[in-house]
Amino acid sequence: MQKPCESAHMPPFCRADRQHNRALRLASKGRFEDAARQFEHVLELRPADPALHLNYGLALAELGRYEESVGTVQQAARLDPSNAVFPMFLGTVHLDFGHSGRAAQALEKSLELDPENALAQAYRLLAGWDQGAAEESARELAKQEFPLSTRFEARLLLRLEQQPGWTAIPSREQGADSAASRAGRKSKRLSDKALALAAHGRFEKVLQLIEEAAEMSPRAPHLAAAAGEVCDKAQQAMEAMPEDRRQGMLHAMGCACFTAGLPERGAECMLEWLKAQDARPDGPGGGEDLQVALYVLASGELAGANNAGAAKHLERLRSMEPEEPAVELMLGKALVGVGETAGARRAFERLLGLSPLYARQRLREVVEAKEAATGS
Repeated sequence: MQKPCESAHMPPFCRADRQHNRALRLASKGRFEDAARQFEHVLELRPADPALHLNYGLALAELGRYEESVGTVQQAARLDPSNAVFPMFLGTVHLDFGHSGRAAQALEKSLELDPENALAQAYRLLAGWDQGAAEESARELAKQEFPLSTRFEARLLLRLEQQPGWTAIPSREQGADSAASRAGRKSKRLSDKALALAAHGRFEKVLQLIEEAAEMSPRAPHLAAAAGEVCDKAQQAMEAMPEDRRQGMLHAMGCACFTAGLPERGAECMLEWLKAQDARPDGPGGGEDLQVALYVLASGELAGANNAGAAKHLERLRSMEPEEPAVELMLGKALVGVGETAGARRAFERLLGLSPLYARQRLREVVEAKEAATGS
């Protein structure tokens, strides 16, 4: 016997379930216009479903339709007034549009209904953050074991990136280990050897040595000086080189400068390389050289505060590497820099889908650095 929801003439509740699921899938893919239209169709079949109103309201928020979103989520709360989830999500909508006072009120309502809701407690701290208590909220959040929530942690990461001065606090992965001094000495020997070889025009080998030295001692001052001197000499010699070798040198110089701690100089080389590749009849293709060039270009643009340029290169790179956490992190930073907070939050959500603990780790690093600086 055929089940009702598998028959050709399925009842309305089955159609509603299928359409609701389709709308959720569209929203998960970032197709919010299509998702909103689908939610509207389902609401005609199930106008009293609070979860449906909530999901529709969140899709409207993603489209920037604040007033409609608020009204729709409020309708969900009216349909199920004892459920703490609906005022909590109403608070997130207010937060995303910069209304921290309204967010705090909605989140207080959620906590009245369910005082143990750890996620609502965490969102309430974000509202306090936006009301001027950033350091206090960060410390409290670092103490809490709030539930894993990509949506929440993306908003947390957004605030960490927006806070003046906090982005300068280095990530722990950049810290020195016990062998740092030995690596630094070996790196210095390699960079000295590179300078000696540069005098004989062996630039490909020179640039390879610069990259090897950078892997041992990233951002060392001697390395940046050596890379700059080598690239000056190489650029003079490139004028007499065949075009293919010249293009290879540009790419190698971009990599060497980037790894040696000269991201803007590296970006200049990669931009010249990329323009030549894009001008070719068959284009640059989609190989590893292009991916590296886009990464170096974006890094240089970010270092020079050209966030719009960085975002353009990172969007192109993301189409080639859709599951690379570093790309999503850089794209989020670039979008924060141009004020596109919704786009930045989505980039951070994708990052956290790939690296779920990043926001928590970053929060701890920031809080520990702030406490160390103040001696508290």
